Amino acid sequence: MEQITLFSGSSEIRIDKKIRLIELFAGIGSQAKALKNIGADFEHYRICEFDKYAVTSYNAIHGTDFKVSDITKWHAADMGIEQKDKYEYIVTYSFPCQSLSVAGKGAGMAKGSGTRSGLLWEVERLLEECNGNLPQVLLMENVDAILFEKNRKHFFQWCNRLEEFGYRNYYQVLNAKDYGIPQNRKRCYMVSILGDYYYEFPKPIKLELRVKDLLEDEVPEKYYISKALVEFFMKNTIKQKEKGNGFTFNPTDGNCVGKAIRSKAGSRMDDNFIIDDITCQPCLTPDRLEKRQNGRRFKEDGEPMFTLTAQDIHGVVMGTPELKQVAQIYDQEANAQAGRIYDMNGISPAMDSCQGGNRMPKFAVADINEGIAPNCGSNAMRNSVKIIEHYRNYRIRKLMPIECFSLMGFAREDFFKVKKAGISDSQCYKQAGNSIVVNVLEAIFRNMNIQGLPRWEEV
Repeated sequence: MEQITLFSGSSEIRIDKKIRLIELFAGIGSQAKALKNIGADFEHYRICEFDKYAVTSYNAIHGTDFKVSDITKWHAADMGIEQKDKYEYIVTYSFPCQSLSVAGKGAGMAKGSGTRSGLLWEVERLLEECNGNLPQVLLMENVDAILFEKNRKHFFQWCNRLEEFGYRNYYQVLNAKDYGIPQNRKRCYMVSILGDYYYEFPKPIKLELRVKDLLEDEVPEKYYISKALVEFFMKNTIKQKEKGNGFTFNPTDGNCVGKAIRSKAGSRMDDNFIIDDITCQPCLTPDRLEKRQNGRRFKEDGEPMFTLTAQDIHGVVMGTPELKQVAQIYDQEANAQAGRIYDMNGISPAMDSCQGGNRMPKFAVADINEGIAPNCGSNAMRNSVKIIEHYRNYRIRKLMPIECFSLMGFAREDFFKVKKAGISDSQCYKQAGNSIVVNVLEAIFRNMNIQGLPRWEEV
């Protein structure tokens, strides 16, 4: 969704001074990371963050020494705005989304509501206390639900209030997958500029990566999900479909664009799940016999390429009524594109061989997100459905915390710094899910025409 506006500034924003960055609701500092990545001349000036673990991670990543603080107790003096002739003050505010998001309770962000998202209005109080000594640029980020019918009244109320302060507002919904990160994450961004200036959001680029490109080679056992959880997710998929809901258990091999990273990755059946150790015998030629087989285990001499069984490693039998019904449900989504049907055993007759090889029972499930099949069959197979092989080493896992950090645009070294600071996995998941995709912020900042840096379209 693009902003529709009748009035724009007379000249484009340009930043010719050193930036003093003030991050409200700072999290682990995506905004600071973005400015550093693009080589901007900036100072980690102030942050306001209530979560002590997030502050620990922020300091670990950025080499700072900030303390925990509460925005309800902050005042204009805490922002320290001075010498505006020498510095460009950018205030970022990614206020809590829990009361706005579809997954939340929808309590909203009305002024005086007391909701988590209602903390937005603390920013208004801080600006009022500035008595005209206002920061030159504001940058907001939140879920796109801020523009939904229930919330937009209060969003536009906020926009009007900023205009009363003297800001011009430019907002747009951007998706991370359009800025180099394989994650389907839509967020509303708003740039507010003090004075008669305009801003143009960065244009999308072609995505070159898939989730698999950001996955780790070594995966500890604890990240694989249990038989009980697999069965629960499959059965719950049936129930949700019967209710008309779109939540489905849809693991992939990572050859796709991922779903939005959440603060409790792997706890919901429609999160990102990765299929590990898929093999397809007729696609493997004799010269590959000595290469890695069955995932991270090498084939022993005289051992077959794979062992076909009636159940996977978790004991999920391929022919159970649950799996048949799940196959039918997924096939309803795929039929329009793939034209595949399943027989009584949940087997796709059109896909029971691989490049003319022997018949092999398969449990075929549509990859609803991307429709990309493993590269192990004829052209008719590719780009249609995903084959989930119920072989001995067929397993499913959730994303690791480091992979969530990578899908938010942070470097692997950043994650290692956070872990060295003593942050637990659960906190890492939370911090990644509550963060902002760094790559999107890089594009946004570049189009502020920061001195010495190329615009996004010129990179």
